[in-house]
Parts: sequence; structure tokens; C-alpha cells
Amino acid sequence: MPLQLIDDGYTIDDTVKADGWPSVAVRYRPCLPAAAREFFLAHAKEATGAGKIKTIAKLLQGQLVGWDIEAAPGQPAPITAATIARVPDAVLQRLVDLVTGYGPEKAAEDEKNSASG
Repeated sequence: MPLQLIDDGYTIDDTVKADGWPSVAVRYRPCLPAAAREFFLAHAKEATGAGKIKTIAKLLQGQLVGWDIEAAPGQPAPITAATIARVPDAVLQRLVDLVTGYGPEKAAEDEKNSASG
């Protein structure tokens, strides 16, 4: 089967689940490889928690089209940097994994390939 490149602009509906938190239904645009590399490099350079959240917010604002996170009962929360900063870290990590294409399956695969794994 030939490699099919991701074409920017289409969306996927999915759900993320982080242990101890409710599931979050999302509609997102997968990152193009260049955008994912740019995010990972920028995120790795940040030394503070606030800086890391800023890079995550920039990524997610560009990739998320919608989610079912609520600001108050029945009121959808906007996908803004301020809202993203309030989302629990475990949920944020799952969202990052989803939009960049690096999810639990890939992490498990990498761990098996690691000399320490």
C-alpha cells in the first residue's frame, strides 16, 4: 500500500480518555509532519511550565475544530489559550498525542524498541 500524505484541511472526530478524567469528544485537523516537528522542537526548548503550556495552546488552537469541554453546564468552552491552560495535564497530553499522531500505541512501540524498555 503506498504512503498517502495528509492533506491539510480535513477533520477527524475522535475521543480522548485520560485516567481519572471524563472522556473528551474532539473534532480536529491532524498535524502535518512539519507542524508536528515544529511543535516538538519548540516544546522541548521551553524550560518553564508556563512556556510549555503556551506551546501546547498554540498547537491545539491550530488543530482543534471543536470539543465537548464545557465552561459551565451546557456552555461549550472556547478553544482559547486561557481555556487550554485550565485543562488537566493528562487530558492535554492525550490531545497533543492525538493531533500529532503520537498516541499510546506509538509510545508502547517505541518503548519496546528502546534499549531500556
